[in-house]
Amino acid sequence: MQSMVLTGSNSYNKKRKKMKLIMMVIITAFSFLLYFDSIPNDYAIDDVLVMQGNTLVTKGIVSVPRILTTRYRQGYWETRNTKLNTENLYRPLSVAMFAIEWQLAPGKPWLGHLVNILLYAITGILMFIVLIKLLPDHNLIIPFITTLLFIGHPVHTEVIANIKSRDEILCFLFILASISSLINYINRSKIISLPLSLFYFFLALLSKENAITYLALVPLVMYFFTKVKLKKNVLISIYFAGLTVIYLLLRAWVLHGQLTAVQTKIAVVNNTLAAVPFGIARIASAIHILGKYLWLLVYPHPLAWDYSFNQIPIVFINDIDAVIPIIVYLYLIIYAFINFSKKNIISFCILFFFITISLVSNIFFLIEATMGERFLYTPSLGFCLAVAILLTTFFKSDTLEKNSTTIFQLFKKNLSLFLVIFAVLALYSVKTVTRNLDWRNGKTLNEKDVQTSTESVRCLYSSSVGLLYEDVPLAKTKEEKMMLIDSAIKTLQKCIHIYKYNDNPEYYLTLGKAYKEKRDTVKALAIFEEVARAWDVKANIDGDFFCGLGNSMHELKNTKDADKYYDRALELNPKDVITLNNYSYYLSMRNEQLPKADSMAKLAVSLDSNDVMILDTYAWVLYKEKKYSEAVNCYDKAFAKGGYTNWLLLEHYGDVLYKQGDTTKAFDYWIAAKKIGGGTELLDKKIADKKLYE
Repeated sequence: MQSMVLTGSNSYNKKRKKMKLIMMVIITAFSFLLYFDSIPNDYAIDDVLVMQGNTLVTKGIVSVPRILTTRYRQGYWETRNTKLNTENLYRPLSVAMFAIEWQLAPGKPWLGHLVNILLYAITGILMFIVLIKLLPDHNLIIPFITTLLFIGHPVHTEVIANIKSRDEILCFLFILASISSLINYINRSKIISLPLSLFYFFLALLSKENAITYLALVPLVMYFFTKVKLKKNVLISIYFAGLTVIYLLLRAWVLHGQLTAVQTKIAVVNNTLAAVPFGIARIASAIHILGKYLWLLVYPHPLAWDYSFNQIPIVFINDIDAVIPIIVYLYLIIYAFINFSKKNIISFCILFFFITISLVSNIFFLIEATMGERFLYTPSLGFCLAVAILLTTFFKSDTLEKNSTTIFQLFKKNLSLFLVIFAVLALYSVKTVTRNLDWRNGKTLNEKDVQTSTESVRCLYSSSVGLLYEDVPLAKTKEEKMMLIDSAIKTLQKCIHIYKYNDNPEYYLTLGKAYKEKRDTVKALAIFEEVARAWDVKANIDGDFFCGLGNSMHELKNTKDADKYYDRALELNPKDVITLNNYSYYLSMRNEQLPKADSMAKLAVSLDSNDVMILDTYAWVLYKEKKYSEAVNCYDKAFAKGGYTNWLLLEHYGDVLYKQGDTTKAFDYWIAAKKIGGGTELLDKKIADKKLYE
């Protein structure tokens, strides 16, 4: 009789193991099917901060040691005149991964997208395994449905389709790994599992600061899903707290004394709530946003990459937009605490959601965003688990697994349940796949989301920049070009109308550039001059701003003001390569202050000797100084770095050769410049007469 029981048990275990394997294959396949079409996507939005615009990342593996001991976006900010000590983020793991990926495939975003999908699939498998461990008295259906709902939820598209959001993926992945090892330690008495759980938690902290909320989850998980005694629960929690102290000390060392991720000053343009002081209105608005988060989990449409000022306006405690979420969340909190002693899993789901979203809720302190879909990545597990439990309870399907010998029988015996789930997943999938198309690149994303975030100044501004700098140059007719410029001007005017705060000159500066592009010199000059007067006294304006003003004034042939703004830019940042390069080149074109131009161009080359245009500028200054041999040497260096594909370098080199008396070779280089498809307005005349014109 005992042998028959053991045989039956072995048979059931084999069947369960096979089902688990099939379910994990389905989870993996589902992850790839949903996001496979995002692999060809380009970089988008904030990717520039941690990928192609980050000098540490673009140096490859050699930068990894420095990445581990510097701020999150160090490689981006250090090449700009920005005070690094204002950034209080330390997330080295994702940036180190980006450096390795750049080493393997420089400038190829497909690898970053592929790694995101792989990690997402691994997260799904690990989530499934963890839920099985947490719910041993339940069948495989609840973990399976929960994981499918999580993987399929469209609100995760921002995290998976945006390479930069690797920090979110890694953070949650390591939290799941930590929970898995913690349960192994408690249920199986595996001593090694506790230090392993602590190690995974530390990796989660190095991925993103939000992992610190796991400190509250550790005792909660042990209380709800194990039989561990209170004393042991407290002791284990102390281990995690001690590790957190070590992390905070490491973080403080890297950030030069900054212990927390709390920003002391938040820009209103990034977070609408910064527009009002702490009080009832701010709390009411934050709860209103929490209501929007919950609604996005229920109905994930429409989606947007940006919810900054003033997409979500300030509300007051008596506004219906605040009253409804307050009632809903009060009910959830009361339910969670009433059923806490019963170890009700729905209570755990509610508390999990509140704990993991707490740091980004804008209730306890403000963050650099009003709202973000990426912030729902980890909290959404609580929602998905609650939905799975409620559905299986409604369809009475949580006790039927032993009656099924195959996964197909499992589906058949729970047909109503799975029909509902598959219907939801079908809708999720359509939304996810179409949303991936929006994330093709920054331009496609802005074009789509400006229709959704119609009041977001960041979204409006990004859209106008795309029109001016991407669409206008590609216009095939003058009419099309003017139409695009007018559209950009209209968008910028709306942006300025919405944003009344006098702390961001970029909107006005870009509007001036749009008028300049339209050849409306009077309006352009008026805007530039007003911007310069209004913002020069502001401490937060950097050299890039005045370099931009100098460029604009040069294009408008206002050389006096151009020089003034370039000088101002160099006062703020004497080693700004772009300013040094542009200023020296324009002086040489005017044959003015050549010694000064020489000094600036030489400094620019010493700062960046790999840029062929910077080498061209220095060579051109030398040419203007009649130092032809030195100019030739400089061009040789430029050509060694790929300068043969640049028509301006070829034409300039021809001019230098002509001055040296090698007219035949000079003519050959002019012809080569012409064949590439470029040339100054004098190039055709040079070729026709075989003579240098300046």
